[in-house]
Amino acid sequence: MAPPETSSGASARFSRKGYLAIACLAAVGIAGTWAGADLSSHHSEARPEARPAAVTAAVQARLTSWRDQGGQRQIDTVRADLRKVSADGLNFDLAAEATDCAALVRDTATAQGYPEIPDPDTQADWSQALNALQQSAADCASSAVDVTDNGVDRANFAELTASENELTEAEAPMKAALTRLQNPTW
Repeated sequence: MAPPETSSGASARFSRKGYLAIACLAAVGIAGTWAGADLSSHHSEARPEARPAAVTAAVQARLTSWRDQGGQRQIDTVRADLRKVSADGLNFDLAAEATDCAALVRDTATAQGYPEIPDPDTQADWSQALNALQQSAADCASSAVDVTDNGVDRANFAELTASENELTEAEAPMKAALTRLQNPTW
């Protein structure tokens, strides 16, 4: 999706409210994935459509241990960052959004450096989601800084679109990882 051309062929400028509202819809959707994601309790309604392969009692214990010994803090930090980015985007506060996106870049890097989840499938999903979130946040930070009061130009639009696409890429693996951590008995 590219911004429309003006009659002279030059890139049109768009209201920052219009494009940021569109770009932030994906952030709101991802942040919604995290709503209530205190993984120390079990909620049957959080089960995915397709159940992952059953895990042994030893893997269940390792997943619970990872979650309870610091993994939940990683999840909560990234979740809080996503909520801030989403709120600032919906409020059209570009300076705060750029700052929050930079914090998300930092905190996803911290989460990636945390010890791996002791289940290969869950770790693969978690890592894929963090990678996509980190790239999305980097694009968000860059595009939010570059937007002027005159609107969003073609380069900003490309970064906003990339950020939105990367958020979408993060959603399914994040849901899978959080569900597996929440329900380690599957």
